[in-house]
Parts: sequence; structure tokens; C-alpha cells
Amino acid sequence: MKRFAQILRSVLPEHFTQLVFLFGVVCLFIAPQLRWGARFTINVPSLFNPLTLVILAPYLIQFAGSVGYFLCFRPSSHPVRRLAWWVCLPAVMGLTVQCSCYIYVSGHGNGDTSPHTIGSSLASLSNLGPGFHYASIGFVLVAVFTLCVAFGGAYLPLALPESSVVATEDVLSWNRWHIPIWFLLAGAAWCALILFWLIFKTSSAPSLLHHVWLISALIYAVSFTVFVGAAVWMTGKGALESLRRSVRLPLPESFLLAMVLSTTAVFLGSLSRYFFERARLGLNAFGNSARAPFASYFAFPAIGLFCSTILFAFFEEAIFRGVLQPRFVRRYGLLRGIFLVGIVWAAWHFAGDFSPRFSDGAVAIALGLRLARCVAMSSVLGWLTLRTHSILPAILAHAIYNSFVESPAIRWTTAQDGSTILSWALLGFVLLRWWPVEVELIPESGAHIANPAPQP
Repeated sequence: MKRFAQILRSVLPEHFTQLVFLFGVVCLFIAPQLRWGARFTINVPSLFNPLTLVILAPYLIQFAGSVGYFLCFRPSSHPVRRLAWWVCLPAVMGLTVQCSCYIYVSGHGNGDTSPHTIGSSLASLSNLGPGFHYASIGFVLVAVFTLCVAFGGAYLPLALPESSVVATEDVLSWNRWHIPIWFLLAGAAWCALILFWLIFKTSSAPSLLHHVWLISALIYAVSFTVFVGAAVWMTGKGALESLRRSVRLPLPESFLLAMVLSTTAVFLGSLSRYFFERARLGLNAFGNSARAPFASYFAFPAIGLFCSTILFAFFEEAIFRGVLQPRFVRRYGLLRGIFLVGIVWAAWHFAGDFSPRFSDGAVAIALGLRLARCVAMSSVLGWLTLRTHSILPAILAHAIYNSFVESPAIRWTTAQDGSTILSWALLGFVLLRWWPVEVELIPESGAHIANPAPQP
């Protein structure tokens, strides 16, 4: 337990206020996906319609979160000025527009022309929903951090403790990766939004919108291409060479190992859920298959669903295990590198994890589950990539897991999700503890590693 606490502390920002700032930025970034008040109907939409402003204003808040992500990594000689003008100001403008428009719309959107009182206005604001709540929390946290920076109590960019860096790599070589990583966290969401808008504006949009998987594949492909292009442009051909090395064909038994690991994690999660529900229903529930058939917990997904997830698994594994993991492991060591790749992988999902149906509590649960899931899966998929020297087995394991999650034959619940996350974490602990791997320290072209620490 003490060892785990030491590792956890070594992957957290060196200064506590930086963690506060990071959480505030996440709140700003996810706010547009959440519910912003009740739905109102206005017959004549236009650019200056209050309803149009209500739709567009949250993206001003997301812009503030995107810039906040950027400032997390980029050093600046005027951090307070950047935080105030590019994060705090857009956030407060978006919140002001939202509050003003909802006060107006709540009184006039449904034909109500009675004058507003302070009490009715505050009542309208109290019903703005999770989007308003998380955007407000994010703005307050960022504003507090800005004050700390102004008075010398905090600083940017984010930094881990010096003891976390196990290899003295060329600083310029590492800093070149800040732009590609920022694109993953924030730029990919804007790229997807612009691409979806362009598709929607075409004449074939009604037919394309019926094929959600096609649009998703196109968005993934464009985001992957832009990321790899940015990585090659910023860092030279090192990213492209890492990607090429990561897709080499491993030994055949590596694919069998990937299948065993993925299905074992899902099986243990389903088994835990089965016994939990049986215990909840009481001992008499055992033997009564009419209540909850045993097979419904362990049904295998259709082969077509599995094939449709291969492409998405390839894009994600190529980026996170093929391109980013070697850099993180080389700089921060095996355990910290895999853990931090999992954190970046989780943050990449924040752009599409949330829905207007979520309550405040559901948003917090979704954030926690996403972080835990990606870190736990990263421990197994990262180990599998290092063990087989290829991302192909990790792609197979990732696709198998996704096909189970998305299968309509399986009643996937939050409880099963939580138990499956524990299964991934248990597998990762066993593999990294009792089946260690060797790390290839291959420097980038032009980079220099002085006195690298030995890797397990």
C-alpha cells in the first residue's frame, strides 16, 4: 500500500494548486455536453435569437477549457495575463450570456410577457442544470488558481516532481510533444465538431446520419491523420518511426494471449455482477433462471459488432500505445509512463463521454469511471504492447472489450462496468508484478539521453 501511495504521489502535479486548475479546466471543457436548463421553443430562429445564443454560448466556455489545456503544457512569461484573457474572460462571457438568455427565454419563450422580479430570475438560474453548475465550478477554480499565480503561490506549466523523471532527455525534444498532446485533449474535439458540421451541411447529410459508424470512422481517421501529422511536424520522423515499429507482426501466440486477457477481464466482471445480483435478490433466486438467465451475463457479441470495433481500436492503440507510450515510459519510467498514458487516454474521451441526460452526480461518476477504466486498461494493454513489441495484440484485446460493452445481448450496467474495471486493474497488477517486461529505450532522432536510469 505504501508503494502504491508513492507511485500515486509521483504522478500528481508537484503543486496542489495545479491539480485544482486541471480539474477546473476539465469542468469548463465538458460543460457544453451537459444540460443547460429546460427546452424552449422559438418559432423564428436567427443569429440574434436568444435560443441561438443559448446554443452557442456553451462553446465559448469550451473554448476557455481548450485554452486551459494548452496553458497546462506551454510555459509563458505572462501566465496571469494569458489565464485572465484567454480562460477566465471567455468563461465568464459564456456564463453571462447563458444566464441572461435563460432569464429572458424563461419569461418570453412561451409567450409570458410579465415583468421579471429578482426572485423569479434567481429561480430561473437555479434550474440551469449540470452544464451551468460544472461551468461555474470550473470558472471559480480557474479564477482562484489565477489569483494564486498572481501572488506567487502557483505557477505554470504543470510539472511532476523531479523524482518522477527517470531519464534526462533533451528538453526541447520532450517539449515538442506538447502540441500533439494538446490536440488530443482539445483540438480533436473541435476537429470533430467542424467535420460533423460540414457533413451535416452537405446534401447527402440525411442519408449519412443514418450511418453513425461511418461518420465516427471518418472523424477518427481525420483526427488520427492530423495528430500523426502534427507529431511528425513537431518532432521529426520519430513519431512515424515509432508507429511503423509498433505495427510489426508478433508471434501467433500473442493474439491468443490478448484474447485470454480481454475475455478474462469481462468474464470476471460479469461473474461479480451475477453473484452480486443473486445475493441482492436473496438465496431463493439461485436456481430460478426465469429471473435472470445465467447466459445473459456471459453472452458473446456478434462477429459483425466485433469487426466494426477493430478500426476504432486501431486508431486509439496506434496513438496511445504506439506513439505516446514509448515517450512517456522513456521519460517517467515503466509504471508512471503507463499510468500517465492512461490519464491522457481518459482525458481524450472527455470530449464525448457526457450527455444532457446526466445529472450532477452522474457526471462525477462518469468522470471517475472513465479515469479508472483507462488507467486499468492501460496497465494491461501497455504491458501487452511491451511484451509482444507490437500494438496488434492490444488492438485485438481492445476490440474484444468494446464489442462486449456495445453488445445488445449483454445488459451492461454501471455495477458491471465497475467490477470489470477492477478485473482489468487486477490483471495489470499481476502482469506487471510477476511477469515483468523489458523496455526499449530508443531515442528520437536528434534527442540525447544522458545517464538513463535502468528500466525493469
